[in-house]
Amino acid sequence: MEERYKALNAINKYFTELAEMMRNISLPHLQSVLQLLEQAYRNEQRFFVMGNGGSAATASHLALDLAKNTIIAGAPRLKAIS
Repeated sequence: MEERYKALNAINKYFTELAEMMRNISLPHLQSVLQLLEQAYRNEQRFFVMGNGGSAATASHLALDLAKNTIIAGAPRLKAIS
């Protein structure tokens, strides 16, 4: 039973830390990033995402999400490369 409480405490700690990180995101900075993405899209420019080690996998995932989830019939795709 004690192992179960340890697991629940670890999960609770994770979600608490995640919530804190989300609260600390700068909305003006996020808006700037979104404007840059929109500008790159409208100008048919490429968006490069880079990482090293595990961050390379995160960069690859983000590039795929950006390219895949911006597909609109009859419109160009966002060109994201990791």
